[in-house]
Amino acid sequence: MVERRKLKRKYTSEYVNVFDESGGDLAGHLDNMTSEGMMIAGNKPVEPGKNYKFRVIFPFKVDDRKHIVISATSMWCNQDDSSGFCETGYKFQSVSFDIIDRIQKFTKESIFSDERK
Repeated sequence: MVERRKLKRKYTSEYVNVFDESGGDLAGHLDNMTSEGMMIAGNKPVEPGKNYKFRVIFPFKVDDRKHIVISATSMWCNQDDSSGFCETGYKFQSVSFDIIDRIQKFTKESIFSDERK
């Protein structure tokens, strides 16, 4: 498979909860993130092409806030047989410069790395 990403993924080593804003349910845990998208590991399969609004809860404050709210479209979903999770890739939609700035600051923190651990 040809890699089409422009930005390098940043993988998290801690559980970062991501909630679906429409019902408040836990969508899953953040696996990796860039300023263009993210991958969430969740319990349920997600249909590609659906739009969501998520609240990503940071384990620490970034610019005096512990979360961001962001709209995203599901791009793909794969069942991980080893973990039992459904890994889903999302592309962010209409992201403000403020949110991009917070994502970049967030992914520079020590819980993130360039490789999955």
